[in-house]
Amino acid sequence: MNRFFLILCLIFSQRNIIAQYLIPDSLAKRGVLLSKFFDVTVPFEEKLGGLMILKIQINDQERRFLFDTGAFMNVIDSAAMMGLGLEKIGYTNATDAFGNERGNDVFHSNNVKMSGISLSEATFYAAPLPPVIKCQGVEGIIGITIINKFNWIIDYDNKTVRMTDKKIEKEAGGKEVYYYAESNVHKATLELGQDVFEDCTLDFGSNGEIEFPATRINDLLEKKRNDGSGTLSIGTTTGLHGKSQLDTVFNCYIPNFTLREIRLDSTEVTIDPQSPYILIGVGVFSRYKIAIDNTLRRYIFYPRQKQDFEVNPKKRPLGLEWDDGKIIVSNIRLCSSLTEVSVNDEVKSINGKKAKDFADYCAFDQWISSQNDKDWEVILNKNKCLVKKEVISMVKDCR
Repeated sequence: MNRFFLILCLIFSQRNIIAQYLIPDSLAKRGVLLSKFFDVTVPFEEKLGGLMILKIQINDQERRFLFDTGAFMNVIDSAAMMGLGLEKIGYTNATDAFGNERGNDVFHSNNVKMSGISLSEATFYAAPLPPVIKCQGVEGIIGITIINKFNWIIDYDNKTVRMTDKKIEKEAGGKEVYYYAESNVHKATLELGQDVFEDCTLDFGSNGEIEFPATRINDLLEKKRNDGSGTLSIGTTTGLHGKSQLDTVFNCYIPNFTLREIRLDSTEVTIDPQSPYILIGVGVFSRYKIAIDNTLRRYIFYPRQKQDFEVNPKKRPLGLEWDDGKIIVSNIRLCSSLTEVSVNDEVKSINGKKAKDFADYCAFDQWISSQNDKDWEVILNKNKCLVKKEVISMVKDCR
């Protein structure tokens, strides 16, 4: 049995979800498209700010997978693969973005279908997905090894995706962005003022808009960071094998990015000191109807028909999560005088609810998501804070 080595990075934070995989070409090229002359349109589910969930059949059993052009390899959750009858073809030592290493198996199937479209020799890296992904009902990730076999048209207005092996014709109003492939992943050129960034990943697995490493910012972003026109947040980031150390991330809005023919207005930029990549995520893509033409290696952007969708949705200033029987502070947006609260602080109650009122991470995640239209009354030890949608105000005993 072959032994494969790969570097794997799966990152989640309160700010963004990012998936990146580095694997040998021998695995990246696996997968054979058996169907021919197909043209199928199916619905997709939209989760977590634009992430697409599709159904895939593996050995005639259905699973729900995240569509991710930033993933070098297909991934299946360790629990979700039980009973699928997959064939083990290798073992990997996988290292996530923070240096945490763990061994996991690689599996293989000759019977994979997406809405009747058949593939063989498809490979899947088996790993436990983070709870925030699993709570959306996601059981795996469709990576570039499958995505590059098709041409796609993604319609966010109607929540449908068209999969075809036919030639895609550019229609009126469409604007083209050609990509090049690096380890089969889609890369494009982004311009900001006089600066040109040629290695930006087109990443449907990132639910942010644009993310920059702290080492790659230009003068305009540096000025924004220094003049206080953005916001800071501090928190931990979850990799495939554990959490990162605390880091402080800067967010600001930039009106004049250019992606070839596309001018991006009011785009939120995240500057993350731990990120190694420039990423363009679904926060950008979901503003358009998009064709991914893998035959000619291009994306075609069309204006959405409905113009009432939300751009730059407001983020809560305080992130909370259920962790091993406790509710803890996972992220703080440093936009107020909330100085009495730190990341990893235990929350005694929120809106009258305590940790024991929730069975697990997913139960709390579902409940906290339903609290969008209310202020949060958060009690940490004896301090009480009122958390509003856009700002944090302190009551007297929280000073």
